[in-house]
Amino acid sequence: MYSKQFLPKLGSRPNLRGYLLVTSLLIMAVLLVLGAGASSLVVSNANIARNISANTQAKYLADSGIDAALAFVDSPGTYDTEVAIVAAINAMPAIPVPSNVGSGQIQVAAAAVSTPLATLVDGDTTFIRITSTYTEGITSSQSDATVQLTVDTDSTPEFSDEIISEKVITLDGGGMLTVGVHGNNGFNLKNGEFRMNDALDPFEAIDITAGVDATNCNVDVRSVEYCRSSADIGDGTGRTDNGPRVRVDDIDVVVPTHAEVTTNLLPDGVTQVTVSRNEFTGNNTLDTQNSATQFETAISNLNCSANEVIFLDFSGLPVPSGATIENCMIELRGGDINFNDVTLINSTVITNNGGITFDGVSTFDGSNVISDKTISLNGNFNASGELVFASNRGDINISGSIIVDPNEDLVNTVFASQSTVTVANGVSIEAAILSKGGINLQSNSSLSGIAHTEGDLNASGGIDANPNVNFDPIFGISPPSFIDPTVVSRQ
Repeated sequence: MYSKQFLPKLGSRPNLRGYLLVTSLLIMAVLLVLGAGASSLVVSNANIARNISANTQAKYLADSGIDAALAFVDSPGTYDTEVAIVAAINAMPAIPVPSNVGSGQIQVAAAAVSTPLATLVDGDTTFIRITSTYTEGITSSQSDATVQLTVDTDSTPEFSDEIISEKVITLDGGGMLTVGVHGNNGFNLKNGEFRMNDALDPFEAIDITAGVDATNCNVDVRSVEYCRSSADIGDGTGRTDNGPRVRVDDIDVVVPTHAEVTTNLLPDGVTQVTVSRNEFTGNNTLDTQNSATQFETAISNLNCSANEVIFLDFSGLPVPSGATIENCMIELRGGDINFNDVTLINSTVITNNGGITFDGVSTFDGSNVISDKTISLNGNFNASGELVFASNRGDINISGSIIVDPNEDLVNTVFASQSTVTVANGVSIEAAILSKGGINLQSNSSLSGIAHTEGDLNASGGIDANPNVNFDPIFGISPPSFIDPTVVSRQ
């Protein structure tokens, strides 16, 4: 039999306090485990988010390196081969990022994709691959892009016409062979004619236009009245016109300023070396009576270099007949320079407060003549290579014919004057003339090239328009190069 002391009384409640304590402890333990797990999950998610953010930022920064390289090479004239472009990109220094963005650096590299082009043909394309890597601590991201480069060899500015005057074009005894001529204020045909250039398509129409407000339009083209005013054209202005004509908006002639010409013709980073008269002459008398050899020795002693302008700090430069100046840039402080039978080879001559005169037979090969005042070419001269004659406060007077190297396809001689350009009687030149003051072609003279002026153009001689002009030197246009980088694939 069971003892009574171990049997609960009928109707009494059991003692559960121990069970509740154990249950509470178990629940608290579970909650602690769940809380610890949740905290760990939050921390893990935060780390993942931070890593994703860092990797995303690193990817964008790596992408920006591609863009930096594209901007670096998109400079016409800077690089003329794929090898040069690749080398330039590979030589780019590491790109630091702003401190509020990160503490890493961007490194860019490039490699050729195809065999480099042997020659530059306008419109050709080639490809390079650019790789950009951003690294910050243990975080690193890389972007790759295949870039197409287009070859551009068309460096001559586009002009709507070969012959342009912002005022009136007057023909008085001269014939103008052209397909493009424009006078903002119209034309004055006294005793001359417009006719087709025989070297061009004989069926191509002559493009002769005048400004909308032109008042001088007495031009007869192939017996067709070009711009005759006799009937109201009905625009409310009272102007009349009953003849076939073409009128367009005025054309602005582009004549670079004297400062622009000088800047474009001198190399980048050029420095100036000042030389006194005694230093130049070696304390000896130097004048036109000296031999050309003595003068050339004085020039040679200047130690001319490709990046230095020799500033002659005196007035007037006497040059003996028959002298040669080669591979030298000379600037005279004041006074004139008078040449006689001179030869300029790859040289630049500048006057600050004087003119430049050439007498006799001159020879120019890839040289520049920049005068603050008048330039006078009083004799015939032989021309080869790129030649620029630029005047500031004076005219350019051409009294001798240009004998051009027959092997040259382009018109390489440019006359740019802030004043007037005059071609004397009977003189023949092959050149481009850009003038603010006006252009005068005297009787029996002839120009093969183009003529643009902000003033009047008066032609008693003939003009045979030739649009194939090399304006690279005077406008500072770069040589053929790869331009317009286009990303064809990116990852």
